[in-house]
Amino acid sequence: MKHIRGWLIAAAALCVAGALLAGGAFAMVGFDVWQLDATSGEIEEKSYSAPVAGVEEIRLELGNRRVEILPAEGEEIALEYTETKYCKFEISNENGVLRVRTVNTERHYNWLKQVWSGMFSGLSEARTRCVLRVPQGYQKLLSVRTTNGSINCSGIGQLEDLSLDTSNAAIEVENCALPQLKATTTNARIELDDLSVAGTAVLSTTNGSLHLTQVKAGRLEMKTTNSSIDLDSVTASGGLEAETKNGTVKGRALEVGETLWLKTTNGTLTLEDSRARVATVETTNAAVRLERISCDKTFTATTKNGRVEFERMEATTTNFKTTNASVKGSFVGGQGDYNYRCTTTNGKSNLGESGGTGAQKQFYCATTNGNIDISFTQS
Repeated sequence: MKHIRGWLIAAAALCVAGALLAGGAFAMVGFDVWQLDATSGEIEEKSYSAPVAGVEEIRLELGNRRVEILPAEGEEIALEYTETKYCKFEISNENGVLRVRTVNTERHYNWLKQVWSGMFSGLSEARTRCVLRVPQGYQKLLSVRTTNGSINCSGIGQLEDLSLDTSNAAIEVENCALPQLKATTTNARIELDDLSVAGTAVLSTTNGSLHLTQVKAGRLEMKTTNSSIDLDSVTASGGLEAETKNGTVKGRALEVGETLWLKTTNGTLTLEDSRARVATVETTNAAVRLERISCDKTFTATTKNGRVEFERMEATTTNFKTTNASVKGSFVGGQGDYNYRCTTTNGKSNLGESGGTGAQKQFYCATTNGNIDISFTQS
């Protein structure tokens, strides 16, 4: 009991000491909460512009900055930014590369500010905003790399390539027409809305969701972990690959010219009103739900410990497989249009084990410890 009392006294003393330090820090900055941010100091608003002629690449290499990319009204590349005594901008325009980077001018910040800046970093967002305006006539490379700051790109078109990279903050791209796109972040979401990408779009994050709405691309590749993927009205003339772990996957109105591949673990996978040449959907420990799916060749759905449910499935070859759960749904057409095989253990199949001969379509359903219930409907 004495030991416990001693620990409690020590913990209380540490709390009191922490409160005194906090109060002291607050008093040292005149009780101005803005001054608790390590980026604080006298803020100076600045701007820079350069003719688009001769520029082959725009390269932003920033730290702790929120970046907005917008179309320019004129024919010059324009930059709006802020500087403090702790953080300066270095801008060079040489050998066809317009390079913008931030430089810390003081190696060691005040230690109290270092402690408090993490708690109040959001307060500096408006003060660390950087706006890049790109003329419509610029059709070369654009890359942006920052940390701990979001990237928003809107109304940009005809770039040769767009690369966006940040950490611990979101990336949003909307109303753009691009040849290529690469977007990478960590611990935050990526959102694409009303976007056209002639070539390949590659999206990568961790612990953040992926949201795509009204997107057209030649090819789409996306990956996240511990979060959801939501695709609505997405078209890929080539392939579409989307993968997460420990999150749901939802697809609505997907049009894929070649291969559609959706994968998750420990999350429900839902696909509606979609079409592909070949499609594979996979999850574990959760259900697969399918409605009004059309596949020119082969459709495969696999899960473990989760149901497979489908309505109005139409494909040349369909494969459904699960364990410890049921398979239930309807195919477009009549029973005579299909060759089929249905296998289960510790369950029943309403169609028996096999049937059909000489049909042009086929389906295979397999499960353990669950029933198989198949019906047919006209389109």
